Amino acid sequence: MPDVILKTKEKQEVEKMKQFLESLTEDQRKHMLTTLEGVKLGMQLAKKHNVDLKQSFMVGDRGPDIEAGKKAQTKTVLVGSREKVAADYDFPHLLAFAKWLTGA
Repeated sequence: MPDVILKTKEKQEVEKMKQFLESLTEDQRKHMLTTLEGVKLGMQLAKKHNVDLKQSFMVGDRGPDIEAGKKAQTKTVLVGSREKVAADYDFPHLLAFAKWLTGA
């Protein structure tokens, strides 16, 4: 089971990123996730925080989410989608993925 421990400064940075993402429109978020610029930004953040993207998961319910994960070279997980998207893993809902991930 992966352990995630964030220091206070990292928590503040994550909160800032969350607030930034929430301020975007749906179209802006989609653009950020599916364009090369957006993927580069994600890769820069991963490098800054020592995240090994090849050992990480991009979890989403739509094709653009999976596409972004593939561009970033993460493992891709499709949850609860009726779309036919070629992801590394496919689960009916997020809880099923969480149980698989934690071995519960």
